[in-house]
Amino acid sequence: MRELYKKLKSKEYRDGFVAAYIQDTVPFQIRALREQRGWYQRDLARALDVSQPAVAQYESPERALNLTTLQRVASAFDVALIVRFVPFSELARWAMGLSASSLGVEGFDHDRGFMERQSANVLNFAYGKLSRQRTGSFGSTHQLVVDAKKLVTVPELEKAQHV
Repeated sequence: MRELYKKLKSKEYRDGFVAAYIQDTVPFQIRALREQRGWYQRDLARALDVSQPAVAQYESPERALNLTTLQRVASAFDVALIVRFVPFSELARWAMGLSASSLGVEGFDHDRGFMERQSANVLNFAYGKLSRQRTGSFGSTHQLVVDAKKLVTVPELEKAQHV
């Protein structure tokens, strides 16, 4: 990271770094998302109502994609698209940790962020019921099974209440 910082001191290098990042990463992520779903280019082409050669171009760093096309691709994968300005340090950290697995994104139906939020809501509901029935005998180590996957303690329920 220190070496990259030295290079990023040059405005010309920063501009090239951003351009290369966008030019290489976006097509690579489109391919990673397609492969993550077990799709062929023709499957994505069908979802986008374009030809297979068009998808091949979307996955090539040689073609710049506009925001409308990126929105359509995001919709086909049922994922969100974020376009935002960030400090170079954030881009550098993200680029340094880049891998095929880091580019995979679950669609809405498998979005863990919402699943975790739903779990927190279940915990809040369970905590509400428990706190109405709570006696001094529970203590801080009492365990409550909220679902078959996770055993939680009362302090964890209290923490989830604030999520």
